[in-house]
Amino acid sequence: MARQARQRLLESARELFAAEGIRSVTVDQLTDASGVGRGSFYRHFGSKDDLVVAVLAHYNEGWRAMLREQVPERGEGVLGVFDILAERFAEPDYRGCLALTALIEFRDPDHPIHRAAVEHQESTAADLGGLLPPAIPTAEHKQIGRQLLQLIDAAMLTALHDASSRPAAEARATAEALLGGHLD
Repeated sequence: MARQARQRLLESARELFAAEGIRSVTVDQLTDASGVGRGSFYRHFGSKDDLVVAVLAHYNEGWRAMLREQVPERGEGVLGVFDILAERFAEPDYRGCLALTALIEFRDPDHPIHRAAVEHQESTAADLGGLLPPAIPTAEHKQIGRQLLQLIDAAMLTALHDASSRPAAEARATAEALLGGHLD
């Protein structure tokens, strides 16, 4: 039962944070949305910040699983991530990237939420570098992974107001040019 309460809190928090931002959501909203009592909330998480860090860790795990599993299934190497994003951007409930929201709302580099968001960004860049074709020297994977992440981040932000798959298609075209330059 305790595991279910924790899971409900994580799921409700992610939905609320995506819809309203992180700072604006209160513990009362979280407990109301999840159906979990305040005491149970604090048994699972010492503070709202602890919950946010846990939500970001869960978000990061899901994102990394997508990169490991779904991108290779597409058969297009790292470029497959842009096709997955195109599908997500076209969904009517697309709300952006939780890690980017955290970075925008928590600018203090020593804040645990900021650090959790940076961890997501760094692991994503490393994972993207790991999906690069063997023709690209390994020494360049880190830099190219960061560059691809910047394209993804920009596409995610643009999709918030564009509400179509176009930002992903444009980012993919830029990524193809970037990778083409490294394959020549």
